[in-house]
Amino acid sequence: MSLLEIKKYPDSVLKKKTESVEKITPEIKNLITDMMETMQKANGVGLAAPQVGISKKIIIVKTESGPSVFFNPKILKKNGKGNIEEEGCLSLPGIFLKIKRAENIEVEALDGNYQKIRFKVKDILSRIFQHEIDHLNRVLIIDPFVKEEHKAKKPLYAALVPDEIFKGSHFERRFVTPFGGVWEKLAIVAANKGLGFGEKGRTITGKINA
Repeated sequence: MSLLEIKKYPDSVLKKKTESVEKITPEIKNLITDMMETMQKANGVGLAAPQVGISKKIIIVKTESGPSVFFNPKILKKNGKGNIEEEGCLSLPGIFLKIKRAENIEVEALDGNYQKIRFKVKDILSRIFQHEIDHLNRVLIIDPFVKEEHKAKKPLYAALVPDEIFKGSHFERRFVTPFGGVWEKLAIVAANKGLGFGEKGRTITGKINA
């Protein structure tokens, strides 16, 4: 067993496409053991393979029975109005954002014995699974935009508030952090990354690349 380096943003591995696990090899078994140890040492409740530099669809989640591994997980259904709670990430130390997540989800995955399982989770476990599966899809909690066309001209902060406020704006519903210095910095970073330019107070239009 050994501790793994947790990759921090903006490490490019966090945005690399992940591959499905086709079989459990001795290397995968060792990786699982090391990921569990690394997560516990970092006082985390979840860890995805990309966070330790491995572009595989593997997540570790701290369940009621202890740290558990899930291969190739995917969300089948989301239910409930959604809860807004503060959320952090081991790859983004010091950043905590209020994020809206589904209250209940249904997940399909392969367990530690590589057997297909389907199960439902709610509340904090639902949030953890959504967060870790986001990592497998190259999504971080600081990503305020979705990749799509939008027609309405909206201030950059439109991406950082509940979509109830900007109905039909096509902005990602993910961010609801209060206005202030933190969101301004994140918004400018996102604009620079997606559009090649970002400036406080400037409106944007056109295609946003996540």
